[in-house]
Amino acid sequence: MKHFLLFALLALLSSACLVCAQVPPIINYQGRVAVSGVNFDGNGLFKFALVNTAGTTSYWSNDASSNGGSAPTLPVTLPVSKGLYSVLLGDTTLANMTVIPASVFANGDVHLRVWFSDGVSGFQLLTPDRRLAAVGYAMTAANIPDNTVTGAKITAGAVSTDKIFTGAVTTDKLAIGAVSNDKVATDAITTDKLFAGAVTADKLAIGSVTVDKLATNAVTTDKLMNGSVTAEKLAVGAISNAQLATSSLTITPGAGLSGGGLTTLGGTVTLTNTGVVSLTGGGGITVSASNGAVTLGSTATSSNIASTIVARDASGNFATGAINLPSTTLTTGMLQQSGSRLLHTYGTENLFAGRLTGNFSTTGSQITAVGAGVLSVDESGSANTAVGYQAMRFNISGSDNTAIGRRALNANTNGSNNVALGRDAGANLTTGSNNIHIANAGVDGESGTVRIGVSGTHTRTYIAGVIYGDASGLTNLSAASITPDSVGTSKIINDTIVNEDVNSAAAIAYSKLNLANGIRNADIFASAAIADSKLATISTVGKVANSATTATSLRLANTIVMRDANGAFSVGNLTTDGAVSLPATTVAGAGVLFQGGVRIMHTFGTGNFFAGNSAGNLSVSGTQNTGVGVSALTVLAGGSQNTALGSLALAENTAGGSNVAIGMMAATNNITGNQNTAVGVSALEASDTGSRNTAIGQGALAVNTSGNNNIALGRLAGANITTTSNNIHIGNPGVNTDAGIVRIGSSGLHTQIFLAGTIVGNGAGLTGIPLAGLDPDSVDSSKVVNGSLVNVDISASAGIVDTKLATIATAGKVANSATTGTSANTASTLVMRDANGDFTAGAVTATTFTGSGSGLTAVPGAVPWNVVAGATQLATSNQGYVLTNAFEAVVTLPASPAVGDIVRISGAGKGGWRVLPGATQSILSMTLRSAPGNVWTSRESARNWSGIASSADGVKLVATADGNQIYTSTDGGQTWTPRDGNRLWRDVTSSASGTQLAAVVSGGRIYVSGDSGGSWTPRDSNRNWRAVAISADGTKLVAVAFNGFIYVSDDSGASWNPVATTRSWNSVASSSDGTKLVASVQNGFIYTSIDSGAIWTQRAVSANWIDVTSSADGTKLAAVVQGGQVYVSSDSGVTWTPKDSSRNWYSITSSASGGTLLAGVDTGLLYVSFDDGNTWAPRESSRVWAGVGTSADGSKLLAADEGGTLYISETGSGPSTTTATTGSLRGPRGSAIELQYIGDNQFMPLSSAGTIIAH
Repeated sequence: MKHFLLFALLALLSSACLVCAQVPPIINYQGRVAVSGVNFDGNGLFKFALVNTAGTTSYWSNDASSNGGSAPTLPVTLPVSKGLYSVLLGDTTLANMTVIPASVFANGDVHLRVWFSDGVSGFQLLTPDRRLAAVGYAMTAANIPDNTVTGAKITAGAVSTDKIFTGAVTTDKLAIGAVSNDKVATDAITTDKLFAGAVTADKLAIGSVTVDKLATNAVTTDKLMNGSVTAEKLAVGAISNAQLATSSLTITPGAGLSGGGLTTLGGTVTLTNTGVVSLTGGGGITVSASNGAVTLGSTATSSNIASTIVARDASGNFATGAINLPSTTLTTGMLQQSGSRLLHTYGTENLFAGRLTGNFSTTGSQITAVGAGVLSVDESGSANTAVGYQAMRFNISGSDNTAIGRRALNANTNGSNNVALGRDAGANLTTGSNNIHIANAGVDGESGTVRIGVSGTHTRTYIAGVIYGDASGLTNLSAASITPDSVGTSKIINDTIVNEDVNSAAAIAYSKLNLANGIRNADIFASAAIADSKLATISTVGKVANSATTATSLRLANTIVMRDANGAFSVGNLTTDGAVSLPATTVAGAGVLFQGGVRIMHTFGTGNFFAGNSAGNLSVSGTQNTGVGVSALTVLAGGSQNTALGSLALAENTAGGSNVAIGMMAATNNITGNQNTAVGVSALEASDTGSRNTAIGQGALAVNTSGNNNIALGRLAGANITTTSNNIHIGNPGVNTDAGIVRIGSSGLHTQIFLAGTIVGNGAGLTGIPLAGLDPDSVDSSKVVNGSLVNVDISASAGIVDTKLATIATAGKVANSATTGTSANTASTLVMRDANGDFTAGAVTATTFTGSGSGLTAVPGAVPWNVVAGATQLATSNQGYVLTNAFEAVVTLPASPAVGDIVRISGAGKGGWRVLPGATQSILSMTLRSAPGNVWTSRESARNWSGIASSADGVKLVATADGNQIYTSTDGGQTWTPRDGNRLWRDVTSSASGTQLAAVVSGGRIYVSGDSGGSWTPRDSNRNWRAVAISADGTKLVAVAFNGFIYVSDDSGASWNPVATTRSWNSVASSSDGTKLVASVQNGFIYTSIDSGAIWTQRAVSANWIDVTSSADGTKLAAVVQGGQVYVSSDSGVTWTPKDSSRNWYSITSSASGGTLLAGVDTGLLYVSFDDGNTWAPRESSRVWAGVGTSADGSKLLAADEGGTLYISETGSGPSTTTATTGSLRGPRGSAIELQYIGDNQFMPLSSAGTIIAH
């Protein structure tokens, strides 16, 4: 620390004062100053004050700002030569110097106090204070004897007015005529000094008698000139009926009115509305709906009252009633988003909801279209209902169609009366009509056809109740489909019955027996004993004989599976028809998966599985439940065997069991109902006690409350059902009185029904079943009418082939050998199911698992997670990535995904993450937040703002105004509170919590606050402070002084230590832990430190650096050059790269990740970058952007206009990200997202956690 020595001399030059005509208000002061023992040379900065002996009272200071002996604010610059200087105190020709009042020397203890700065180390108080002695002429003036100054001693004109005591000049001292007009003061002559009648009319100046000079009632009627009372002289309401003459009023109708004319007082004039009346005045006019009467003076209201004029409520909103849009035209009556139509009703009784849905030229009516691109080219089609992405997109004239599902009836152009349900349902139809296609694309050109499911994909169709219709197209009917005793001899083809068709008790003529080949296996009763030697070797796939008992652990087709040497199944695919039990988790927190400290998956209870924030709970007593989604089954208590997929699915369920709910708020109000299935928004919405219902589709069974055993498939299917039961409605709202009714399609419209797979049910109502429709081997004796078989029905060549083997039922035995399987985990043994029919021991290793997997437990999810420690990752479909990099990790989405593929991202690293779509890809981000910086909101008043800072969450803000106060906000900048006093505030900084704050004063001190700015404490000394920065926890601080040192503190600003070298420091920034620091020098270099400021290293090139910023980890740095470019560094300042163009940059700030940057220009625009500073976009208007700030995640941006107001910009909902070169998603540590590929080069977010911003 530097020391200053002062040697001072008050030169009270009495010889100079003897020739003065008056005492000058100036004191000559001389002194000598040395810095660290060396006489100072150059321009020095001085502050002066006249104080009392104790130094607690200020009588005068050079800039009149000293109070209580404190240092003045502004210094006086004086030349110093070899330590010597002089100054004329009170000489106002010097900058920052004020006159010394004579009253100062009315005090007998006046001392001079001096502060000095060499421009580097700040101001030092020089001690001791110097007492002032009386000057020579002042001493003489103080000792003149009384009555010694006679008139002869006074020079003519020497006695001025201020030297004469008040009242000293009496009347007898005045000569006659000595007092002229110019000697009389204004208002000196009062009324009592005037003789009565002395003021005549000619003594009054024109206009001198004003209203206040007239007495009340002084002006009578005869004093008024005719015509002198004009309209503007009349007060409002001054003329009543009594002042008006009869028939003196004339009513003149305005625009759009007729009638009027001369009217007597009290009479009535009728004005007739003959045209358009233009009324002004807003809520002050009411128009009667019945007779057109116009009443003035009424009041508009914000209440929902008919026939009143609408007024905004106290919040400036329209708070009650309905807002009616006009009919949709090309320009009105619609809702738009980003310039594209989103909701409109163009045409007659139409509704179009979705981006680019419908058009403004269709002549069709009664159309309902929901989804993106639905019915977008329709010309004349009517009564169509289409829900789903591009459903019925290319329809032109087709009518009365219903299409539910993605691209359902997408290619239909003029087909009518079609029903399509499911993804791509009816997608092949172009012109066909009267079709019903459920989960089937159909065949182009077909009409009147019903297709449910796809052959090969759907193997069985179950229809309860009696099936009515023409069954001539059925094949492969089983015997169970035939009524007993209903097949007579006329239905049996001659010569088709063989031996095995005949019951052993049946009487068959000898001529029908074929014994040429002896007794066959099939002739032998099941319990007959057969020697091993009689067993044939069977090689048919699926059969096991005594020669095929060898198992293997290799991946060989048609072999028995054997465990490998480790007791595991190590190769091949495993298809499960039963359960696979995995070992129970035994580590701490078994069965629970946490993400960011929050449980997202667990199996609390018995057989339960929950995935999603707050899904399920840790007190449920119910068993076999599955809840996937935010708050799915969140209040579940005793209910069991429930499955909930989607946000708030089965959210209110407590005791209901065996329910399935898929979709947002599916079966949300179910409390005790059991065995319900709800798929779709609002499916089974009103049901609370109903059970065993199935509702698939938006609003399906929406009003059902207590009905049971109902099935509804399709939008509003079963919508008329409230309390009845046992109904099945597919694409049909049903009838409220339906009970036990199945409704599929409409009779007369649908002439064919194609059902894939085997039809099982009561076919008593079927007619016209052909013989080809019967399954082979399906008719047994119970279906044949007694006595109806005759010899001709049995084939003469009937015989038993040698493919019948006796059943070997011995447990664990294969064929006649004694090879024994075991359920224990024993190597090289054949596997046998345990007593429960399960595989219970050992690990199961396979390349692919197929099957339902319904019995699997403790499985962490179908999408495996990969831990990525690097900075980049090319994602693969159906994979999850846990990113642990300390810096921002960048994930690029798969280049060729399939529809439905999933990619999951979880940010565990403190640098956060960014997701880039592939080339030509985009991400639908409607549910996410768009980047800030597009819209800026002005806050607070116009001030000379100099700095602004934010807490990590952007809620607590602080700003400084040069020459004004500090201002704080605890509501994100909505309102601001002034703090502390008016000072030359230069910069301010905030901890992550917003509790610890620090601010610096130019030429003053550092101030710290530990209560979010409520109170401030001065620290360190007065210096030319320029900037300050703070660690996230508020314990480590760093500040820079212009032409001074860098100062650091590790005790929240209580004490400060100088480091580095004296330079023109003007900005500083810190990492979140306070270990990595960066500072800039005006017209110098950038310096960095990695040890909290102990050692500093010169970086970059010499330039007019004006501001610098740092990411939370101190790796990514950015700085701006006034008159130059933006420079960025990704290696803690070792190398720097120029970006953007040369501008008059003024300020810059960074998000915690360093990916979001905001920079301000002096008398220019704001510029934002969301890609680490590589590209910049201009924002807002041209202003003096003296300070900028941001929340930790970059979702809130702050800017301070020097001489203007504060500006805030936040994230908002936005459109899709653009292609990979310019668009991305960004999330901080602790955030996560799940993306699904939906086709057309688009990914869609399925779920997310934390703040995620779309750029």
